[in-house]
Amino acid sequence: EAGGDPRADLEAAVAAFAEALRLNPNDYGATVSLSNALLYLGADARARGGQAAAHFRAAIQAARQATELEGNLVGAWVNLGIAHGQLAAILRDSGGDPATDMAAGVAALERAIEVNPRFLTAHFNLAELLLQEAQGKLRRGRDPTAEVARAHQLLAPVHEANTSWAAPHFLAARTRRRTGQ
Repeated sequence: EAGGDPRADLEAAVAAFAEALRLNPNDYGATVSLSNALLYLGADARARGGQAAAHFRAAIQAARQATELEGNLVGAWVNLGIAHGQLAAILRDSGGDPATDMAAGVAALERAIEVNPRFLTAHFNLAELLLQEAQGKLRRGRDPTAEVARAHQLLAPVHEANTSWAAPHFLAARTRRRTGQ
């Protein structure tokens, strides 16, 4: 029974959304919701040191399906970007090459901002991916100035819209500390 274990609740949600999609494969709302649940399962698995990559790959598939059903679903584009970003981080941490997933994540989040320039979650997540990319460049001895500058530009409307939201301030401070910019 759902209610006590968040992971069990998420697994139940995934099963329910999968059933909804079995009944109506064109239900883009259920597809976006499925990608959300899979992202949370992936984050939970990653925090526990589990097999998160499979959840993020499934979230990519669900979010991609949602964007194919309805190309202007900003939530689907954001989920697609986040899932690719998480997969890129896993690849980077395990010694793999995160470039393909990083590029796909950036492209998806750019599309989300194109669909809705005011959707601040897209700005924040794109800034986060760009800063991950900048940190990777630093590790490889390359100049991250362009990525850092773009990330700060993306965070400006987030700061303006909600100065009490601590996450963008933390992200900006962390970036300045890690990159010296």
